Amino acid sequence: FEDGAPDREISIHGLLRIEAAPGAPARLTAHYVEGPFPDGRGFSMRFYDESADYDPGDGSGTLIRNCYIENLRQGDGAISLKNCSPRFYNCRISSSKSTGGSYFSIKSGGAPTIENCYIYRVVLKIWADLRGTEALIARNTCRDGYYSLYFYGPMGPQMIDPGQVAYNDFDGTANGLYLYRVDEGEIPLGNNYWHGGLPGIVGGAATVDFAPSLTEPPADCGPTW
Repeated sequence: FEDGAPDREISIHGLLRIEAAPGAPARLTAHYVEGPFPDGRGFSMRFYDESADYDPGDGSGTLIRNCYIENLRQGDGAISLKNCSPRFYNCRISSSKSTGGSYFSIKSGGAPTIENCYIYRVVLKIWADLRGTEALIARNTCRDGYYSLYFYGPMGPQMIDPGQVAYNDFDGTANGLYLYRVDEGEIPLGNNYWHGGLPGIVGGAATVDFAPSLTEPPADCGPTW
């Protein structure tokens, strides 16, 4: 994008499929033509209701495997999922924002999978009720996000089932785990590694169950390349 132009958005209303070999990953990125890349500028990706859901039975649907997704912009919707179930597998996902103020937001419905990814300067933000679905956030390495993990609850009850967010290596950020108006229920976050101790809890009044908390990063965590 050119200097002064608004940051760009990729809007997916159907099928997006990117499959590359681990030794030759694909790349989705933004380039700045006027000099060094500005802090916090970049592009965003939004997957809407019409996005083709990934089907683990036959491997069809929206799948991004072995891909760099880099120079995401700062803000809430660096990557945004709404009522759809894409799969991100074996990817390296990063923001240009030095403070980690970019968000990978699961906004409503669906059963997305985020597995074996390296997530840098991007916060996973859950503001959907994922209970009873096949949603899975597992075996990811998360570093330098503004929060370790963000739960957003003003639209009504939103929670996860045990095992839906598990076997991840979360960054031990000073800002901790953020609960925005999540005031009821229990959030089961067992079998994750918190990289230097359990995170502090900011906001909310829900109970967070960290047990069992892993004492070392789980095996096979992050991408294979």
